[in-house]
Amino acid sequence: MSDHTKQEEMIQLLMQNELYISKLYEVYANRFPDKKEFWLKISEEEKYHARALKLLGDHIHNGKVLFNQTRFNPSIAAN
Repeated sequence: MSDHTKQEEMIQLLMQNELYISKLYEVYANRFPDKKEFWLKISEEEKYHARALKLLGDHIHNGKVLFNQTRFNPSIAAN
C-alpha cells in the first residue's frame, strides 16, 4: 500500500470519527433539551472538522500534502 493510500485511509477514519461524534452530540441535544443549543453547536463544529479533513484528504490524493505517518495510529480510530 502506498503512503498516499495509507494516509487517505487514516484521514477517512478521522473523518468518520468526527461525524460519529457529531451524531452523538445530536443525540445529547435531544436527550438534554435544556442544553440543546450547546450540543447542536458543537455537533456542527465536528461536521466542520470532518469537512476540513476531507479537504486535507483531497490534498493528499492530489500529491500536495504528506504527513508524518507515525503521528497517527489508524487502529485507534477504527475501534
